[in-house]
Order: sequence, then C-alpha cells, then structure tokens
Amino acid sequence: MPDTTIKYTLSRIFNENKPEAESNFKGKEVLTKIITLTPRNPEKNTSVDRLRLIEEISVASNRQTPVNNADRASSDSMYPILQKALFEKCGVFFERKRGEFSDGLRAGYIDRRKILERNLFLRVFLASRGDLREAGKKRIFIQHKLTLNELADAAALDVFADAFDLFNAIAPRNASNNVNNAKRYRDVLAKLYIGVAKTDRSAPVADRIAIIDSLWGRLLRLAAASGKHIRHVLDEGTGERRKAFAPEKWMTSADFDYDVITFIKTGSLIPRKKTPEAEAEQMR
Repeated sequence: MPDTTIKYTLSRIFNENKPEAESNFKGKEVLTKIITLTPRNPEKNTSVDRLRLIEEISVASNRQTPVNNADRASSDSMYPILQKALFEKCGVFFERKRGEFSDGLRAGYIDRRKILERNLFLRVFLASRGDLREAGKKRIFIQHKLTLNELADAAALDVFADAFDLFNAIAPRNASNNVNNAKRYRDVLAKLYIGVAKTDRSAPVADRIAIIDSLWGRLLRLAAASGKHIRHVLDEGTGERRKAFAPEKWMTSADFDYDVITFIKTGSLIPRKKTPEAEAEQMR
C-alpha cells in the first residue's frame, strides 16, 4: 500500500511538467506494498468485514507514516453519505479528509469559499442547534457523538445552511483557519444561534446581522450587569484599580451557554442554581 502523501506529490510533479516527466523520474524509485483482497463471495455479504480489514491495514501501515486520528476517522462510512447530502442540500464540498479538494482548487474549478472544513462544519452545525458547549470543544471531529441520522437530517441541514451563510457574513476573516480553537470566536458561534433562532431567514443578510448585533449587545449588557466574570483594570484617569466586566472570561465560563440559551428563550438572564463547578468557576 503506497504512501498517499508521496503518491500525491509525484502525481502533481508529473501532471505539471509532462514534457520533462521522463527525465524527472528517471532513476527514481518508490517503495510500495500491494495488498490484494480475496475475490468476493457472491453468496455472502462481506462488505463490513472487508471495510474493517481495510481500516486495520490503514492503521497498521500508518504506524510508520503518521496519519492523524481525524483523517483516519474520516474513513467512517457515514462521512461519504454526509458529503453527498451537504453538496446536494447546501452546494458545499465537505472536506472530510485534509486536502482532498486541493487539485480542484489549483485547477480553478472549485471555489475555495465552497469548501467546508470538517471541524468548522461540526462547530456551525452544533451552534445552529444551540449546543454551544459541544461546538466549542477541542478535537471535535473525532470526539463528537452525532449520528448520521442527526447530521444528514434534511431539516437540520436547512438550519445549518442558514447558519453557515451567517457565519460567512459575520465571522472574522481568519476564523476558518482557526477551526480547532473555537474559543477565539465563541461570540460568532453564539451569534449564529441567535441568528437562526431570532431573525427571519427571508430577510436581507445585512438586516439580519444588524438585529443579531443589537441582540448580542443587549446580552452583553445583561451579562455585565450580573456582576460576575470580572477583572481588575487600571483607571487611566484616577490611577486606581477598578472592576470591569470581562467578556472573554464570560464566554469561556460554564455560564455562557446557559446565558445565551436563556436569553433567546426569555429575553433576559435568569441566575441558575449554583453547582460546585459553577462556584469554582466564579471564584477564578
């Protein structure tokens, strides 16, 4: 079984300079291992066993050639189905394996904006459902517990498509490059949920963003008025230290998800019952 990275590199060298291919490759060798599966038995359905064998071969082979767990997880049989569903429903190319659309990008027949990175998909999908804590977790692609029925549900994909359009309109430019560090844009994920829950999808995007920003500002003021999640700052006028609301501290706290969901449901913030974990968080 050949190293796919080497195979990919050599194919690009060949395709980009075919007239010089013979001289470029002359005298060069690539070590390969060829594994042949036995013919299918028409009387038995062995597809599950064969897929398991292929996965075991991949894991064994990649002990020498590192492949991260997320790339290996992308071979799960549900992701090609999800990939097809996302393209048909949303017109996006779900990148279940890193770099799988790079040739299309280089050739210019795939728009980079139409490529949906796997972690970003899950974060936006979960945020659109209000699962902000799950949306902000690390290593989300290999740790999520979502089923194919949940991910490929037509209604859920409709909501995702709406949230993804909003994400492209309001996210910081580098957000898609920081999909494994959701803390850097947890406010964006929360705004997506506010957008799909509290604005009219048929309205112009600019109008919806204005409403989202207004609601977000109101939520910030309510969170600040709670008296929690503060930091001490130096007052430049008096030189004295004073307390100030710290939005970043709030957005990484255990209160954040609860506050956003409560605000969407009631328009206000309702203090939740304290747990030992919440008290420890507040004392930080």
